[in-house]
Amino acid sequence: MNSLRCDSVGIGKRIREKRKELNISGEQLANMSGINVKTLYNIELGKKCISFNSFSMIVEALDVSADWLMGREFKER
Repeated sequence: MNSLRCDSVGIGKRIREKRKELNISGEQLANMSGINVKTLYNIELGKKCISFNSFSMIVEALDVSADWLMGREFKER
């Protein structure tokens, strides 16, 4: 049986890179996605596995595909 693993470090790295590319602060992204700024920073640092709800809110806020954020493809939405 295959188990799904959270690539916390990879997802966090891609969130941070995209956020910096868009020139938005962590506080701004947290507000845009409706999550706590401390939670966002812990996700970016790979210290916290992202919840599905936070994941979908960040995908929307950064305007990227879920596949891109998970590292499955390098095309943005």
